[in-house]
Amino acid sequence: MKKPSLAFILVLSTVMSVCVGIVMSIYMMLMKGMALEPMPLLINIGIATLIGIVVCSVLPVAPLGSKLAVFYGSKPGDLLHGALQSVVINTIMTFCVSFGMTAFATGFATFPDGTSFFVRWLAPIPSVWGIAFITTFLCLPIAMTLARKADGDKGEAAAH
Repeated sequence: MKKPSLAFILVLSTVMSVCVGIVMSIYMMLMKGMALEPMPLLINIGIATLIGIVVCSVLPVAPLGSKLAVFYGSKPGDLLHGALQSVVINTIMTFCVSFGMTAFATGFATFPDGTSFFVRWLAPIPSVWGIAFITTFLCLPIAMTLARKADGDKGEAAAH
């Protein structure tokens, strides 16, 4: 297995970050009872996407997910492989994006009612994780295909 190129990493992280960022931003705004107005929504999507790109570019989330899937006996391309890889990618991205968006929206200080940053950061994760997992699972094949094309991999179709 060759080391992924910079183009591969950037395309994969951008596509995954945009997809998860859109879903998390819409869900979080609806969960807080906010209207889906264009500017706040675009700002949230931009922040979530930027955080996701940085996290995916710095941490090897896709290879970690693949290693977990192989550890449990699945082969690349299998449905189980994609599901287990999505679990790792989604978990890391959900925690990191939630951290960044909470810090941006509310800061790190404890609120007057005693709600700490830690509670505000972790509170939405149980409800948003499932939705973000479905998004990750559905978008991962598309992101991988686009990343392979950006890497110059023509795939099996070109070989025949």
